[in-house]
Amino acid sequence: MIAVLAVVGLAYTFGLGRALIDRFEQERVADALARSRIEYLVSLSQTQPNSDSLQVGIYPAVPNPFVVNGVPLGTESWHVDPAPASVPSSIRPHMVQVTAVVAWESSGVPDSVTYSRLLSTP
Repeated sequence: MIAVLAVVGLAYTFGLGRALIDRFEQERVADALARSRIEYLVSLSQTQPNSDSLQVGIYPAVPNPFVVNGVPLGTESWHVDPAPASVPSSIRPHMVQVTAVVAWESSGVPDSVTYSRLLSTP
């Protein structure tokens, strides 16, 4: 009886550990995707500052799928907002705040990674 309880407990622990590893992998991939989107937008602001993707709004109109190991888990999108009021008024008209969001659901629990950055505009 003791051996059976030990085996069941051990199996549960391994299952829980596997679930935590899977969740960490999803978070790692989401983090990399959000960071790469911000890096892309920074690069775009330097090479094509008048790009439509840097105008105030939500992009893309239909969010991109967030896929891990071939399985769609959620969405990836970004939005561009006017610079916040904390930015000095002398430069605020020449700044936007870009925010990249990767959102997904894991075992029925919603999760997300969000990065924001201020960018200068012409």
